[in-house]
Amino acid sequence: MFLDKRSLEIIKILLKYPHLKSKDLEEKLSLSRRQITYSIEKANGWLEANGLPVIQRNNAGTFLLTQKVQNYFAEQMQWTCWESETDYIPTEQERSLMIVLYLIDTSEEVSLAHLMDLLKVSKNTALSDVKLAMKYIEPFKLAITYSRMRGYCISGEEIAARRLIRKLVMDLLEMYHGSDFMDELLGERREGTFALVREMEQLLNIKYTDQSLDVLSYVIAFNLSRAQNNHQLSKKSMTLHTDIKDTREYRTVQQILEAHMSLSDLERNWLILQFLMANIQQSAIHDFEETRLKEAVELVISLFEDKVFIKVSDRRILMERLFMHLRPAYYRSRYHLNLEVDSYEAFIRGDDNLLILFNIIQEIIYPIEESLHVRFPQNELALLTFLFGTELVNQGISLKNKTIAVVVCPNGLTISRLLKHTLKDLFPDFVFTETLSSREFSNYPSRYDIAFTSVPVTTDKLSFLVEPLMSDSEKIGLKRQVYQKLGLYDDEAVQRIMEVVKQYTQVTDEESLEQALHQVVLANKSETKAVTDQNTLPDLNSYFPQDAIQMIDSAEDWKEALALACSPLLKRGIITENYIDALIAENDTEESYSFLGDCMAIPHSSVEKGVLSDGFALLILKKPVQFRNRKQIRIITPLAILNQSVHLKAIIQLNQLAEDEVAINSMLAAVEPTVIREIIKEASKKKV
Repeated sequence: MFLDKRSLEIIKILLKYPHLKSKDLEEKLSLSRRQITYSIEKANGWLEANGLPVIQRNNAGTFLLTQKVQNYFAEQMQWTCWESETDYIPTEQERSLMIVLYLIDTSEEVSLAHLMDLLKVSKNTALSDVKLAMKYIEPFKLAITYSRMRGYCISGEEIAARRLIRKLVMDLLEMYHGSDFMDELLGERREGTFALVREMEQLLNIKYTDQSLDVLSYVIAFNLSRAQNNHQLSKKSMTLHTDIKDTREYRTVQQILEAHMSLSDLERNWLILQFLMANIQQSAIHDFEETRLKEAVELVISLFEDKVFIKVSDRRILMERLFMHLRPAYYRSRYHLNLEVDSYEAFIRGDDNLLILFNIIQEIIYPIEESLHVRFPQNELALLTFLFGTELVNQGISLKNKTIAVVVCPNGLTISRLLKHTLKDLFPDFVFTETLSSREFSNYPSRYDIAFTSVPVTTDKLSFLVEPLMSDSEKIGLKRQVYQKLGLYDDEAVQRIMEVVKQYTQVTDEESLEQALHQVVLANKSETKAVTDQNTLPDLNSYFPQDAIQMIDSAEDWKEALALACSPLLKRGIITENYIDALIAENDTEESYSFLGDCMAIPHSSVEKGVLSDGFALLILKKPVQFRNRKQIRIITPLAILNQSVHLKAIIQLNQLAEDEVAINSMLAAVEPTVIREIIKEASKKKV
């Protein structure tokens, strides 16, 4: 039985908002009651045919979908796109990655026609993508060259090409269908290398983290391709220290490779390094457990205790975690194979508490560095910060009777942090531990009671689908849903209160009264919001430069409006033209979450897409433009954020402004930009 698009859309909405009533669906989808009823019936027929519980209603008229249905959609449908695979078109940046990997892997002559066929694009687009690919590999001192004899190929030192492979694999794994593309290139070779890595795990009695397992398997596969295609490493490019030959990895890889393939000593040593750099989840290896390093680790833990005024409850467990982290970190640092692609340090600089801890780790890490004769770079110290940060959470909070929550959000850092802030504000009595990607969550080992997720996930714990950016009514609905599931809230109690009220007074607006009663009852279910000191962070107004506010009658479409909204930032050198192109590409999908309130779009992207400085702009249209997700937008506020550590206050104030109906109406009615500037100034005075 076929599930039509409208019925699927209703299921998706109800998975996120099971508290909705038929009237809410009518408004959300601009459909009649008859159309909603018909689509629900079709959806139920499809659910029944697939052995799934059907959509039901409770006595209050809200729709109910079971966890089994949510798990089904999490398992059967892709995280970031719930439609057919053919609907997805890679961005130009993603196509450039595909070109680089194709050239890295192939042994054949590559013409422009080959690339056009690979990417399914025109000649001009393929040429443009090649230019982007050249920029991508420039930091590795590599180039893409063309000759009639060889076609397109990557030129430069082979050791640089091998370093590039690791970054390339990690970037492609973040790309939608990136692993599928790599699997297609590898063909039958994939199973061989994945089997080799699994054999290493068994022989060494270790378990790689799931992310490391994927990265390592692809890295090994493409390194073997280079070696077998006669792209050989040179002796002058790599010097191996004797400490590697003393490891179990060295002996085990030698044993495995001798049985399966013939490689030079240099190639074998390079592959051994890849294994040594991979993060491990469980290990029986204790190569580093010498007396001097043990003493250094114990001293670092003591220094940590002195700095943060705690006593580590279980030193043995913390030492084991440190050893497990230090081993790959040591090899990455010793051979200068740390990747700039890691974003751990940038994340820490966006969190005041983590930043303080990061500075402490920088001060106390010296005994371990002296013991291992290495200097850890910033990103390795950032990972150590997370490790010690976990210890602080364990020490500082009694989790025994607390509800532990995680947030799953595959969107960018800005949206993920805003979602977590919103949820902590809604549920101050919960302990929010981590914000995870969907891939990280699928293998998350730590305890949690509830998962708040913007995409469907499979879990036997309580999970709630949420929009990354929620309106006030959606927040109230989420609180009702969560506390009902926890048995802390009786939805029908409000109905009983309503009946009592009606006995003694005339109710002129039942819906508003019911909403107000829900708010009052829910307010008592959680503790008072903790006060966060944000006084040192820049407010919303400080992000708007002069002449950043524009007002126009209309635009041809949303793309033209978005580009026009960005023009003040472009003129001031805050962004590049590439950033505008990136915003248009990233919003050209029905699944975009770059919206606040009912009529505001906040297009934004990562720094590397073309952000040169910090700044926001604002465009108001008299006639709305419709974005791909059918939202009618009259205010477009493009965000350019270079400094990721201080913008959260401004983002929260922008969110508050978007939810302020009076302020938004005043902005839409304004005839001069100065009026809008005053409204923004007032919004900047509000506490967050």
